Amino acid sequence: MGILANDYVPKGSSATDIARLQGQIYDLVISRSGDAFIPLWKDFRYVLQPLAEVHFTPGLENDNHKAIAYEQLYLFGTLGVLVLLMAVANYINITAARTIEQFGEIIIRKVFGAQFRQIVLQYLTEVFLLSLTAGLAGAVIVFLLLPFFNLFIAATFPFPSTSSCSCWAHCWYC
Repeated sequence: MGILANDYVPKGSSATDIARLQGQIYDLVISRSGDAFIPLWKDFRYVLQPLAEVHFTPGLENDNHKAIAYEQLYLFGTLGVLVLLMAVANYINITAARTIEQFGEIIIRKVFGAQFRQIVLQYLTEVFLLSLTAGLAGAVIVFLLLPFFNLFIAATFPFPSTSSCSCWAHCWYC
């Protein structure tokens, strides 16, 4: 393929302006390099592309980014929204069922003299522990399934670790 260099153009640039500028850049490179370097530039091409397309142009991949097709993006986005909607519906269903189930327990605790603050503290503690357990289970599932996901999409998303970041809260950005 030779040498490939990418750059970005301002929004609203016409295709003829972009093609003309690409030719001017190529001519500039050839004119500024010595005769000994001209064979090195024979496969050189300088590609300008709109910033909005930088992640969606599969033929222009380099070390800085990997392109993804719009179809894959829509597929994974739709799947993500559907899974999120199922999780929300499941959570509402489980919470409503638990509330109805525990209504008798709340009445009995009030009869035996429990204060409102004690009951609220108990349920907040239960919700916190349940959420913590679910979060840890989710992290384990992601850790186990991430290699298969990476194979499926032909990309590499590393699992964040505390050794690669200064703070656990920012590991997704390392």
